[in-house]
Amino acid sequence: MDTKEQILEAAIECFTRFGYGKTTMSDIGKKVGMNKASLYYHYKDKEALYHAVISKLRREHNLVLRNELHKISPYDKKIIAFIKAEVNFTKSIAMNYFSDLADNEVQAGETSAAYKPIIRESIESIAAIIDEGINDRFFKNCDSMHIAEMILNVGRGFLLANCPLNKPLAERESAYDQVKLEISEAVQLILTGLMNTK
Repeated sequence: MDTKEQILEAAIECFTRFGYGKTTMSDIGKKVGMNKASLYYHYKDKEALYHAVISKLRREHNLVLRNELHKISPYDKKIIAFIKAEVNFTKSIAMNYFSDLADNEVQAGETSAAYKPIIRESIESIAAIIDEGINDRFFKNCDSMHIAEMILNVGRGFLLANCPLNKPLAERESAYDQVKLEISEAVQLILTGLMNTK
């Protein structure tokens, strides 16, 4: 395992144990046997490390998700499964790693430059499923990127409105489960409008 990977693993462990707010670069450095200065050589600051952790967890999540999606049909069910997996990923991140961040920090993070490629990748994944459905005449011809962005924004809107991080942990957990159902229903309505009826 290379140095950056060791640092990421240590950061995940520290963020899980202490929360983002209470974890220091010194805590992470101790885990990998490095001083703070050496950590800053690899990561500009704790926020950069936070974004690297999210990216790593995201890559791992996407690998598993791609394998699962190949087993699901028809295309609307595949997109619903993708959206549910996105909610589960968000829940996992919020509950296990960064439960101490305030809503405004999470929202600011989601719109930061570091998150734009992650959001873009999700939109492209949904659009690819829609395109497959169009090619198989399951969906009508449409702007798949626009529809995918709309679907992702519906999900993000439900999450931000219904799963604030300032709620108690148990309340947040049930809120994620409820919002997953609501997002699925809203997305199904969008997809039903795209389906070919012939």
